[in-house]
This record gives sequence, C-alpha cells and structure tokens, in this order.
Amino acid sequence: MEENIDRIRAWMNTSLTHSLCYACQAGVYSTKGWQAVLDAKEVLSDEPYFRGYRYETTWEASDNAGKGCCPWCQFIAKEIRINNIWVEGSEAWEVWEVWVACEDSSIIPVGEKTLNIVMRLIQGSQKTIRSHYYVYTTIEDGASKYVKAAPAVQNYKARHIKRDLKWKEPNYDLVQKCLDNCMRTHSMCRGGESLLPDRVIDCSGTGTPKLVITDGKQRGSYVALSYVWGGSWQLETTTMNVFKRVIEGFQMSQLPQTIRDAITVTRKLGQRYLWVDALCILQDSEEDKAIQLGAMGHIYRNAYLTINAACARSSYEGFLSHGKSAERPVSQIPYRCPDGTFGTVYIGLLAVLDGAAGASPPWDWDRWAPISQRAWCLQERVLPPRSLIFASTKLKFSCRTATADISGPLCLPHLGLGLPSSIWCQNTSVYQSPKHKEENRAACRRAWLQVVKMYCSRELSLASDKLPALGGVAELFHPIIGGRYLAGLWSKDLLHDLLWKRLDHPRPRPSNYRAPSWSWAATDGEVDAYYFDSSKSTVAGHSLCMAKILECRVELASEHAPFGGVKDGVLKLKGGVKAAVVTRMEWRVYKNVFYKGPDGNMVRIGELMFDASDESLGFDACVIPLVWDARGSFFEAIVVVRATKDQYRRIGRVSKDSTSDVKWLHDLHVQETVIV
Repeated sequence: MEENIDRIRAWMNTSLTHSLCYACQAGVYSTKGWQAVLDAKEVLSDEPYFRGYRYETTWEASDNAGKGCCPWCQFIAKEIRINNIWVEGSEAWEVWEVWVACEDSSIIPVGEKTLNIVMRLIQGSQKTIRSHYYVYTTIEDGASKYVKAAPAVQNYKARHIKRDLKWKEPNYDLVQKCLDNCMRTHSMCRGGESLLPDRVIDCSGTGTPKLVITDGKQRGSYVALSYVWGGSWQLETTTMNVFKRVIEGFQMSQLPQTIRDAITVTRKLGQRYLWVDALCILQDSEEDKAIQLGAMGHIYRNAYLTINAACARSSYEGFLSHGKSAERPVSQIPYRCPDGTFGTVYIGLLAVLDGAAGASPPWDWDRWAPISQRAWCLQERVLPPRSLIFASTKLKFSCRTATADISGPLCLPHLGLGLPSSIWCQNTSVYQSPKHKEENRAACRRAWLQVVKMYCSRELSLASDKLPALGGVAELFHPIIGGRYLAGLWSKDLLHDLLWKRLDHPRPRPSNYRAPSWSWAATDGEVDAYYFDSSKSTVAGHSLCMAKILECRVELASEHAPFGGVKDGVLKLKGGVKAAVVTRMEWRVYKNVFYKGPDGNMVRIGELMFDASDESLGFDACVIPLVWDARGSFFEAIVVVRATKDQYRRIGRVSKDSTSDVKWLHDLHVQETVIV
C-alpha cells in the first residue's frame, strides 16, 4: 500500500514538473520563486496587497502556455478571462503584473492555506483584481504534509479517504478518540457525570427509546441535541402523554429524522441518555417551560457532548444522510513542497475584490448553515464543553480547547465561537489576582458584546424568546462581568451598554412588550453593542463628561429565569438634554438630527438610525449625551421622545461625525429623565 502511494507521488512529481512551461519552471515554481510565494512578504508600493512573488505576462502568453498543458498558465488565463479584464483585440498583448502569495490563513481553520492572486494591467486603466482562494488536497497527495485542508465530505455516512473509494460509515473511532483526548487532557473541557436534566431519553440497547424522569436527582452523563425544529410535531411531550412516554417510549418510525439520527449517534458513541427539548420539556405547561428554559444553560454546559445538526433545515430533514455535493474546485495546480518535490492542490474561491467593490467571502464555514440562523442555537453552540458538528460539508469535533476535522487532522487550536478561557477557569489561581481579574473582565466584556452582535443577527420563531434564548450565556458571563443583569445590559457598564445601535435596516417593534426601549432586546435585527475605547478618556482628560444613572430596574417574567424575559423596565438618568428635530436624509436609511440655533436656524447634530421602522419624522425629540468630551472631540448620545407626560422612550443613537456641530454640548438643560 505504502509502495503504491510512493509510486503515485513519484509519478505526479515528474508529471507536474514536466507539464509546467519553461517560464513557470524558471519563475514562480523555481526554488527561489516558490519560496517567495510562501514567504508572502509585502513590498513597498501604492498597492497594499502586493506581496509574495511578482512576474509579468500577457493574456495571450498565458493562454498559449495553458493550451500546452501548463496548469498554472491555464489558471491565470482563466482568471483573466472570467474577470473580464481581457477583450478581443490588441489588449490580448497588454502586459500584466501578477503577484502570488500562499500563506497560512487566520480566518479559515489553522493549518489551512489561502492563495492570494493580485493582477494589474501595467498600462492603460491599471485595473486591479484581487482573488482569494482556499487551498486543499487529498490525503494521499505528497502536498498533504504541508496543506492540511481536505476535500469536503458529501455524506456523513462516509469519510473521504481516497477518490476511488466508496463512502463508509461515519468514523466513530476518530470521534471517540477526540472525545477521549478532550476528557483526558483538556482542563477547560473536563466534565462527565453531573446531575441529569429533569427528563432524558434512555437510548440504551436497540429497543424503543423511553423517557426517564430524574427530577434532577440522578447523576450520569448525557448527550444533548442542538437542531432546528422547523415546524410542529405530533410526538411532543405534554402533560397528557408524559407517563405514556415513560412506560411505552417513542416509536422510532414516528420520530422526525433528526431525532432518529441523534439517537443513532448517541448509541454509536456508547452513551445512554439523550436530551431533546421537544421530548424532554412539557410543551403544554407554561410552568414547566419556564423552569426548563431557565435551566437550559446548565443543560448544555453539563452535557458530555452536544450533537449539532448544523446542516438540517428542519427536524424532519435529518443530518446523517444529508447529501451535498462537494464544491467543485476552480482549478487544480502544482504545489512545490519544501523538500523539492511536487504535489497537487485544488483551489476554491473565497472572494474576488474588484477595486473598491467587495464580495462577501464565505470565510466562516458555519455562517450560512441553517442552525446558524436560529437565535436559540447560539447558546447551544457556545456553552457545551464538546460538540459534534454535522456542518454542510464537514463533520467536525469542537471543544473549548480544540477543533478537529473528522476527515482531516485530529486536533487543531480552537476556532470560531470560542469564549475567553477565564470563563471556564474562574476558580484557577492564575485568574484571581487583581490584575488578571481586570484583564479577564475586559476580555469577557468584549466577548459579551460580540455575542450580542452575533445573537441579534439570528431569527426567532417566538418574539417573546428574545431574552430567554440568550439567558444561558448571560448566566455564564455574570460571575466575571458582575453586577445586575438588566434586560440584556449589565449594571456595571450600563452607561456604555445603553449606546447600542442598529446596524441593518430597522424593523417594526414587536407587537407585544418584551423589553424596555433602552434595551437592544426591544428591537429585531442586527445591532452593534458599544465598547468604549479607553483612548477617548485619555484624549478628553479632565474634559470627559458622563451622564449619571440614578436608577435602573426590571421586573422578571419568571422567578425561575433571572437571566430570562422581563415584564417591565425603568431607567432614570440625570444629565444634559437638548431639544431636537429628526428629518429625512435623501436616499438613505439614516435620519438627520437638528437643533435650533440662537439665530433660529437649524443646526445639524449628526445622523440617526432608528431603532425600529415604525417611528415617524418631523417630531420633537431630545438628545441625551451619555459620554462626551466637553471640548467637542467626540460625543455618544441617545435620542428619546415622550412616551407619557413624565416618561420617554428611546428611538435611536447619534454620534459625532465629520459635519456635526458640537456647540450644543455647552448649552444643555440638566434634568432627570425617566426612560421606559
């Protein structure tokens, strides 16, 4: 077997070397040239993306060499043609400069590489095209020692080993190795047995799975499932059938495919208990739902493993047989290995950037997975110590310490949705010193704001779940951030937390109350949670001004969920207020905020994005600066309107921009303002 692989590599080495044209052998694929490609050093230039190896060519020269079977020239000629840079006529002879750089990527998984190509016409329009590709190869190729990425899997009942082999059963042995390695060596991830949730599904043996009622008094290990419901079921557990589920169990043939797949994986990994929300929470009991939803953070944090059905759009779709064709590569090109031999790599497009115009690159492999669109599923991805992720094209194992591609290397540094290590190691002595506590709190503060931003870009089936669906993550952050949790904001950072802003087009406010207007949870859509740059304090010095918070309180919707929904909330501020008017900006979703100057003319304060789309224009408003430099270098303010005679509600945030007037900051009317 090994001899055959060595013969194949030797043949490929000779074949690829001979297929390259003379110019490529002497240039980009020479020892010196390819080293420059791998070094990817930047050069002094007016174009910041010039780095790596540079050479000049024409479309016709590349096309002719490509027709002569040079794979690199074929690729470059195709790049020119696809990007519409060359047109018929004399332009085929125009000279291009081509920059090539191949480097480890900090965006896609560690050990994988990106190939970056920059092409610019030397004369004429000097049009520039920047193309970014991810690089991968097969396991048997000689380049696999240096390029870790493998082809995407097509079916989870298989593992891609060789191109001519058929798909096989999932590699549960490798999954188990990842689990065992994590349990044995990862201090941040260890766990195992804990108190079981109040109800779990007994998947032992090959018989009918049955519901087990533990009342939270039984210890053991269990697997949790994270998935997209995608509609109602006939077999949800209710107060009417709960004891029938205990005695008779669940008929596998009647369960949605995703649940059946989860039971199969649980059994294959030798685990007995599985927790599935639809089957383990009494769906017709508001009291039980309040208790269980309040405990969901602990359920996922304490699970031995969470199965993440990332690729399934609904519970009926399943994930084990979820077929998706592997992405077709853009090209197949030679790769010169550091030992002088040649391998073959495939390249797939990450992004093409044409001048100032940009494309949204799919760097985040999970970003567009169905599960990544659902709000509840964020905490189900962040909280578990270990997850087995059935993504659209890969089967991955992820824990708090490492990420493993089941079709590739065993263990890579953690990527993606990882939280600061201090979250998981709060009682470790290294994190107890005052210096480390402050550093850890700052890191956790930034992480929390990022979580809020990711969370708000996701969708909810029930609008009332906006706060409950993030409650488990909030509870996790609470010991380090400290203070009271106030409808998505923190009392210790409240003045800054109030400065969140809308990022996408405003949407209507929910028809039913779910949070006070000063909380991001009162709106739908993506928001940017504000992080105060300490350098602003340095610049402002003694001129730094802040409003004062006199009172802030919320009324919880359930005593069982201190980090869940609220029924009411009130904020009382003391600070300067400026009367203002909001008007439309032509062709933009932003609005202008003006105040009336001493001469009667309207003076611009800045631009405002409404928190919700159902606000109206031309009304009287008030601008309340929360943090500002009295000298005018910056200000961050919220805009409010009257809700009642004595109360206001927030409608947006406004900041200083290049055309903002700042004189109004010296003419503020100080008052106490109640915002609901």
